Parts: sequence; C-alpha cells; structure tokens
Amino acid sequence: MTWTPPVHLQFLAAVASLKLVIGLTKRVFYYAVTSGAAGSPEPSQCAVVVFIAVGVVGVSLVIGRWNLAASSTASLTSESIVPSAMRAAMPCKQPRGDCGLQRGVGFCWLPAETARQVSSFCLSTAIQSPLTQENALDDGIHNHPPHKQPDFLISSLGNTSSLVSATVFEMARPYPQIVLFGDSLFQGSAVTFDGFSFQAELQCRVMRRYDVVNRGFSGWNTANAVKYLPEMFPPPSDSGPQLKYLLVLLGANDAVQPMNTTTQHVPLKVYKENLVKIVTHPNITAHKPKILLVTPPPIDEIRITQLDLAWGHSKPTRTSKISAEYTQAARDVAADVPGVTLIDLWQALMDHAVSKTPGFKAGGPLLGTPELGEQGGLAGLLPDGLHMSGEAYRVFYETVAPHIGQEWAGLPEDDRTGYVFPDWRDLNPPA
Repeated sequence: MTWTPPVHLQFLAAVASLKLVIGLTKRVFYYAVTSGAAGSPEPSQCAVVVFIAVGVVGVSLVIGRWNLAASSTASLTSESIVPSAMRAAMPCKQPRGDCGLQRGVGFCWLPAETARQVSSFCLSTAIQSPLTQENALDDGIHNHPPHKQPDFLISSLGNTSSLVSATVFEMARPYPQIVLFGDSLFQGSAVTFDGFSFQAELQCRVMRRYDVVNRGFSGWNTANAVKYLPEMFPPPSDSGPQLKYLLVLLGANDAVQPMNTTTQHVPLKVYKENLVKIVTHPNITAHKPKILLVTPPPIDEIRITQLDLAWGHSKPTRTSKISAEYTQAARDVAADVPGVTLIDLWQALMDHAVSKTPGFKAGGPLLGTPELGEQGGLAGLLPDGLHMSGEAYRVFYETVAPHIGQEWAGLPEDDRTGYVFPDWRDLNPPA
C-alpha cells in the first residue's frame, strides 16, 4: 500500500521548493551580472545558461509538487477526516458566496465532474490551524441540498509570512434575468407603497425561474442610459446570466422643459433615437431577450405646478401636452423596431384614473390639466404629480404580467417547469 503524504505537508513542500528556486536563481543571476561586468563574457554566458536551467528545473519541481498536492486532496474525503454529513454540503458554506473561513480553515466541496470544469471560481483562503474533524465541524453547515457524490475537497494552507491558496473552478448556474431599466419610476418599483411592490410582485411571479434585477436610476434620461448601457449589459457568456426580458421605462425626465433651473431635457427627436439605440444595442440583442418598451406615464400637471412653484421654478417643469408627445414617441419606436413589445403605461393609468372620476367626459381636456381644472383619479395614482403610488404600480404590474412567463402560465400551480434548481420533492423522493 502506497503512503500518500498529508496534503498540508505537500503544499508546504511546494512552498519550500518555490523559496529554494527563488534563492538559487537570485544567486546565479547575481553571478551572471557581476561576471559580465568584469569583462569576461564567457562566464556570463555560462551563468545565464545555468540560470535558465535552474529556473526550468525549479519551476518543474514546484509544479510537480503542486500537482501532487492537488491530486492528493482526495485523501481528505475519507470518513476518518471528514464525516459524511459534511460531504453533503454545498460548495460554499458562507452566504457570501465565497468558500468561507471556519476557525481559519477554508474548505469547499465540489462534485468531481464539476471540479474538472474550468469556469467561475470558488477561492478558499488561509489556514491557520490543522484541518481536523473538530475544527471542520464547528458552527455546522448550512442546510443546502446535496450535490450528487461530492467527492472533491479543496483546502488552502498558509500563515502570515507565506500564503498558499488553491483555486477550484466550478461551472456556475446563474438565473436568467428580467432587468428593469429606467429612471426613478423603476427605482421606486422596489419600494412597497400602500402594501404593494411592483418588483417584489414580479419576482414572485417568476420565483425560482428568473431573477428580477432593478436598474432604475433616479433622474436619468435616455442620454444617460445610452452612455452607460454597455457597462450594465455585458454580452452573453457561458458563465454570465442570460437576459431573458428587458423592460425599458424612460422619458419622464427627457420631457422636462428646458429652463435655467433644469438640466435633464432631451429633444424629442433625440429621445426617439436614444430609445432605438437602447433596444437595438448589440449587447442587448445578442441575448435575444423579449423587450418590453414602456411608455412614460401621464402626469398630474396641476399637482406638479403646485410643487414646482414652491420649489423655486418659474413655471412647471413638465406639462401634460409635452409628456404626451414623448409617450407617443415611445409608441412609435415600439411599432417601428421589430421584436419590441409596447407596454402602454400612459393609457393604462389614464383609463384607470378616468374610471375613478365620476362625470368625466372623454374627448375634452385631460385629467390633471389646468384646462380641465380637475385631477380626478390621477390624484391617487400620482401623489406628487409624477411618481406612482402603490395603486398605480399595481395597474402597471397587471399590464406587464401577461407578457412575462407565458411558457408556464397555463400549467398547474405546483408545476416546476423552468426551475433553475431542483424542487425539494425531487431531491428527497419517497423511499
């Protein structure tokens, strides 16, 4: 029976070899330099040859010991060192996502088949105490579903003077994403207003199938969005998430009137061009997502005027007429660009407001305009004249929901089609 040295001794041997190589090469290099300076090229050339030879041998020695150490880590999976309970642990013990430290011990369980795949990494760090069963069991293990036959343990060894780390690359399985891209109207969708949160409700609809990611930035216009879009939406990659749905809601700030007290205005023509740039950007289209272009909502000009004058503006920063023009521009872009679906938030909110305004006559001035002199149902939907209430976000959600998750919409409630990770019933079948 062949004896395999303990893994920590083999890693320390690799470190010692590395230090030895560094020391030897320093001395040989010094000799090469000094001999050359003395005017004797022959010794200098000889020293260079020796320098290269020592370097090659040394690197080979270090690599050999390192590979030996890495290959022998499987010995740590024996029941005498690590009990079977720990072998059922997921790769990363800590909720941070890294292989966390436990009394100085970094450890990470991976299935053998995934350990061979080189992709996104899980790095365990320094060890300051011996890897024993007692240390390994302290604090317990998070209750995650087990991998099938996890039999590959990586630990890292070192101290304050020399740090040795081992890195294992595991193929990640990120969730496909639904991204909410826009201004404060999307930023605010993460907040609970009047007991309702648009983002939370949407996440519940696609739970375990997609991640809903909020990229709403208060105050942004389309020019800002075009500038930073490449940084927020990388092209597809094997290790990155796939963009399945993109919801774009911009225009409320583009429609700000150009005044000496405002800076966000984007001309209507440029606004349309920017929307086209966003929905046709190569980083977006490469994912082949479903793109939902949302119109800016209506505004309550009566309320906005009250607040703007109180805040020192000489006139309202937004008007119903101008905002409606930007809404129509968004409709035009959705109609002109193939593959883009229109979400007419303006119409949905206005219809809801009218339904809550007794006696309103269609065909005349819009609700919330000075010409009509009545806010009607808009007052409850747009508390400050611009931003949406919980009731408005609920209307928005009901408008969007039919367009998302249609592939499982007609399935039974307990159907698990599209789950990224298995259901507990599949992981724990009856005996």
